[in-house]
Amino acid sequence: MKNIGIIRRNGLGDVLCVMPLVHLCKERFPGCHVTLFVDRRGAPLLPYLEGIDEAVVLSSSSNKYGVLLKTVWSQRNKKFDLLISAKSSPMKLLNFFLYALKGKERIAYVDGKWHSRLINQPRQYDPREEKHQMVKSLCLLDPSCREVPRHLQPRLKVTPAFRFDQRTVLVSVTNNRLGSTLDADKTQRHLNRAAEKASFKVIINCEPTDVARAEVLATGLTMPTEVIPTPSFPDFLGLIASVDVCFIGDGGIMHLAAALGKPQVVLFGGTKIWEWAPLSEEAICLGDPHNVNFIPEENIQQALNSLLEKL
Repeated sequence: MKNIGIIRRNGLGDVLCVMPLVHLCKERFPGCHVTLFVDRRGAPLLPYLEGIDEAVVLSSSSNKYGVLLKTVWSQRNKKFDLLISAKSSPMKLLNFFLYALKGKERIAYVDGKWHSRLINQPRQYDPREEKHQMVKSLCLLDPSCREVPRHLQPRLKVTPAFRFDQRTVLVSVTNNRLGSTLDADKTQRHLNRAAEKASFKVIINCEPTDVARAEVLATGLTMPTEVIPTPSFPDFLGLIASVDVCFIGDGGIMHLAAALGKPQVVLFGGTKIWEWAPLSEEAICLGDPHNVNFIPEENIQQALNSLLEKL
């Protein structure tokens, strides 16, 4: 296999979840050329990823088929030996995309629907199977895979963008998942209780539009705090690289923190921990099927205290 194409749409976490598959391709097919197709939401991460030889960013449009057809046309001179849809469940749009690119071998998860016939190296999809997203990606190339080997796990090398005068805990008030955002009063209560046993500074991160929310959180904290909005992705990644530990809700930030080797407590609201947990031995994950505010406070406090022991 000399020329390999992999498509993984959606956001930053999804792009990181496909990196073990990229590394496995490089391991199984030395010297291969890997092209990664991603959405604009995941594109900011591309400069930081190792193992990708070429990246194609899919344009934003309500006409998804039109976007993929334009991409197929732009790639018409490529001769792909292997194309992989790294989505963890069957998708007609991506099956069509692989077929239109004319890859010699086309791998994707399939079910009994007609578009499964567009895939000549099918992987049977089982909705009852409880596998992590990264394991599901690896199983596309190696169906015997049961876990992500340490050397295939995503890692990021980022220079810290900030220096702080004491140990730091990162908290973010920006999260597009409402069920994954802990109420401000609960966040204050947990951090203030933790500060009775440990000394630390809280770094409150947000997008520029959420500065007011960050300041409200800061006013109720008893320890030193600093609000740092990050208007760009490099700023955001540089900030995560600068702190010691993270106390956050589930989302792309948890995968970034894990890839940067940061200990963290992650609160999951409605997202399956077994499927999306950050791959890190230093991540403590707690969850509720609906909203993080329903997680017992004593469990959160215990996890946070355990996290701060690492400071």
